[in-house]
Amino acid sequence: MGHAYTPGLKVSAAAEFTRSRRLPIPGEVLVQAGAEVEPDTVGARALLPGNVSIAHLSKTLGVAAADLPELMLVEEGAEVKQGQPIARSKGIFGLMKQTAVAPTTGVLESVSKVSGQAIFREPPIPVDSRAYIAGTVSHVEPGFGVDVTARGTMVQGIFGIGPETDGPVMIALDDPSKPLLPEHIKPGHRNAVVVGGSIARLDTLKAAVAAGVRAVVTGGIDSADLEELLGYDLGVAITGNETVGLTLVVTEGFGELTMARKTLKLLTAAKGLTASVSGATQIRAGVMRPEVLIPGSVASIEETAVDTGMLAVGSAVRIIRDPHFGSLARVDELPPEPRLLETESAVRILTVALPDGTRATLPRANVELVDAAFIAVQDAGGGAAADLWRWLDEVRDGADGSGGLAQWIDTEKLPTLLSILVFAGVMFFYQRKAKAGTPINIRRIAGLDALDEAIGRSTEMGRPVLYVPGIDEIKEIQTIYSMMIL
Repeated sequence: MGHAYTPGLKVSAAAEFTRSRRLPIPGEVLVQAGAEVEPDTVGARALLPGNVSIAHLSKTLGVAAADLPELMLVEEGAEVKQGQPIARSKGIFGLMKQTAVAPTTGVLESVSKVSGQAIFREPPIPVDSRAYIAGTVSHVEPGFGVDVTARGTMVQGIFGIGPETDGPVMIALDDPSKPLLPEHIKPGHRNAVVVGGSIARLDTLKAAVAAGVRAVVTGGIDSADLEELLGYDLGVAITGNETVGLTLVVTEGFGELTMARKTLKLLTAAKGLTASVSGATQIRAGVMRPEVLIPGSVASIEETAVDTGMLAVGSAVRIIRDPHFGSLARVDELPPEPRLLETESAVRILTVALPDGTRATLPRANVELVDAAFIAVQDAGGGAAADLWRWLDEVRDGADGSGGLAQWIDTEKLPTLLSILVFAGVMFFYQRKAKAGTPINIRRIAGLDALDEAIGRSTEMGRPVLYVPGIDEIKEIQTIYSMMIL
């Protein structure tokens, strides 16, 4: 197997993103298709029924429930204000009258002649669906909401907390290897998206909340600081609804981790522009990543390996489990057969080359795709492999004075080019061997042989075969592959 499917981390200066903005209940759409919207534009609005308040009128007035209709001062369906008289008893000889008042502001919905109770409905609660990003309304779903599409810079993170927000991008620390400290947070950062540092500790986050910062984008976070900030252990959950005073996006992972050079470069280039930030994170099925979206003027969309999700030899990946957590690497081998790990679990693995020249064998679930330009040399003394990676980075970015490799070829497709050359060389080699009469052993795959045997038995016995495509949609790549095998 020369390829595999794995989730990726999107970091691009030329991405197209569409966000669906829907109401939880039917309401009214306030914008039309093609309209230009800002992050705080209300695209749709619904009205939730107000809370209900009950007043026991017959008890308050000291009368029978059946007598209430002739004692009412307001009719059913009328609007009332809190404290307004709504019913009054006749009293004795016109004296000692009792008065009942409205317990809340709203509408008098009904008065019961049986229980003697009056039901009041408070004003409806508006539920707004904001556009979230500055862009164009690309689709309208009548009664529920819209889709908003924009082009610009897109930076996905590893982990985040906090709701959707927006603000101008401000760089608090331009050295990605140093921690973001409280003194880096300035009064001028109020209502801004602050970027910088390898880690933001608890005192820094508290300083940001005190300064009125809307969002912090940093390399790492300490799990103990996160627990103290939230006031509880987050565990495995969907984030995005936390109310800690700001939104946090972690680009690299837990611990002090140098922010990737490409990430800082893109965010620095967007300094002063309005960014839309979401800390929503889900690590189980239906993966959601925290994100920083900065709409801008983009002529063409940048397509990378991350968009396809295809993992191949030469792909750039980030390791997301210990002992190499946070390290960037390139895929060296993708063995097709499962291997037995130290835990005695048989899983599919891959071999990666690390920046220091060493190699590591990992489960495929322990890596995620990143853009090829994401790879940066982490150790200047990493030997020949590190020197090669450093040279590729310099040529790609034009640091060697050549104007950059991008003026000649699409640097994002370098892994594909290398894979094609390697594959062509292997094919040519075995063609020569076959022409020379050398016998070539074609290894049988036990799993496919088992499929043939099972289908053959069902045919002989006249029994049906149940094919389960899984929980994903039929268009998913792994489902299509399984159908091809059948």
